[in-house]
Amino acid sequence: MKRLLVALLVIVVLAVAAIAVLPFVIDPNTFRTTLEAQLAKALGRAVKLGNLKLAILQGNVSASDLSIAEDPVFKNGGEFVSAKSVAIGVDMPALILSRKLNVTSIEIVDPDIMLIQDASDKWNFSSLGGVAAKAPPAASGNIASTLQVQSIKITNGRVSVRQPGSAPLSLDQVNIAVTDFAAAAAFPFTIAARIQEATPISLDGKAGPINTDDVALTPLDTKVKLGKIDLVKAGFVNPSTPLRGLFSFDGSLKTDGKLASVQGTLEGDQLILAKGGKPAGRPVAVAFTLQHNLPKHAGVLERSDISIGSAKAALNGTYQLPLPSSKNEAAAVVHMKLNAPAMAINELEHMLPAFDVVLPDGSRLEGGTLAANLAFDGPADRLVTAGTIGVNNTKLAGFDLGSRLKTVATFAGIKLAPDTELQKAAAKIRMDPAFTKLDDIEIAVPDVGELGGAGTINAAHDLDFQMRANLHTGGPILSMVGIRGDAAIPFKIQGTSANPQFIPQIKDMAIQRLKNVTPNDVIDTVGKLTGRKSKEADDIGNAAGQILDLFKKKK
Repeated sequence: MKRLLVALLVIVVLAVAAIAVLPFVIDPNTFRTTLEAQLAKALGRAVKLGNLKLAILQGNVSASDLSIAEDPVFKNGGEFVSAKSVAIGVDMPALILSRKLNVTSIEIVDPDIMLIQDASDKWNFSSLGGVAAKAPPAASGNIASTLQVQSIKITNGRVSVRQPGSAPLSLDQVNIAVTDFAAAAAFPFTIAARIQEATPISLDGKAGPINTDDVALTPLDTKVKLGKIDLVKAGFVNPSTPLRGLFSFDGSLKTDGKLASVQGTLEGDQLILAKGGKPAGRPVAVAFTLQHNLPKHAGVLERSDISIGSAKAALNGTYQLPLPSSKNEAAAVVHMKLNAPAMAINELEHMLPAFDVVLPDGSRLEGGTLAANLAFDGPADRLVTAGTIGVNNTKLAGFDLGSRLKTVATFAGIKLAPDTELQKAAAKIRMDPAFTKLDDIEIAVPDVGELGGAGTINAAHDLDFQMRANLHTGGPILSMVGIRGDAAIPFKIQGTSANPQFIPQIKDMAIQRLKNVTPNDVIDTVGKLTGRKSKEADDIGNAAGQILDLFKKKK
């Protein structure tokens, strides 16, 4: 037993000594050319490695530097990938016993990666493996048949993305893990990174087989999580569009290289949806499904359920994103329809600032519902919205319509109140960046009557409306000049949305009515107003009649 233990100890010592001596016996730099050639053959790009060191216990060969050449079509003056350190796992028994180099894993540490798209829609990584792929597999050993690696990792990388017409996008703290990589089959992967050093993004799924004609069109099936991000600052949205806010996404992405299917929930906070708008006071959640055509940069929003608190709406339609060859000012073109049958106004009021909708100073909407059928058409920075809107059983608290129509209210006997009840309000609407136009306005105010008309609101919130009021009561004074309760009294609304000015136009109407008034009409009206005896009323009536005659002759 003692001799056996001694023999085992000698074997262990010899093994340790062999491991310690091997790095000096085997110079890994003799394999540098072979290793660079293998990687270059698989990638279709020149690969350069720095000084190699052999780590027997770790089972790898490490290089002090790594560079992968850029596609010559993309003359950006830099490398596609550059890193200060790379560890390449190798089959140690094969390396030691037969000097054969079999790569089992690759880990690139602290790399800088440049992703560039040109005006023809091609990426600088689209051609990876393409040179080898042009020859038959048996002759060239293309990427789809030669490259098989148990593990590929990128640790703490930095990725710069450049696309025509978009601001540069930077990804930091990029960590990528690929296992059981075989270019001819699907392989699992995970990606975690931060956009512009702040917003986390993660992908977890499968990719492959690698498309050897264009790596960018490789099939993909992954879950995607994106933290809150400012799409404009990150370069995802053209600054010319009015869209602003913080957005997050949780869903999935599946693509066959040509058609991408995206579904999940997009959440927006502090949204601004119109030029001049202010951040909304409510977050918006959109659960959606869309199909995106990658070559055409266009898609169909098949379904989207919009939730603003308890308020619900549905949106669907088509869109066309700017092509890479488009000018910088190009914006997405949309053709969408919104259907909102009964949205709670208490929820929607928090969204009014986002649409640059201003209520009269000191007022607010309370209760009721809004229905809308709207179409959105055109470039996102010059969007035209058209359709119908209507509200039911709501209150404009802090706004007294009667006092705004003070002259009419006095003559008609309208009761003043601190709030304005809106039993119904409906209109046709058309909005563009310059004007909001309302036609066929119909408003039912229980304490006043029915209002109707049309008008515009410009981008500065100036009002220009020509309206009419069918009052519930004409009042004795208006009756004197023949204006009954069923008569339409014209008035204008001018001023601004914050301070609207209601200007009754009774004068012209009264002039026409007075032409038909007789002294007897005046006598009867004066008698009712004063309660005077008939003789006194007659005297007043005669005097009024003479005045009327003079007035008519003057007119």
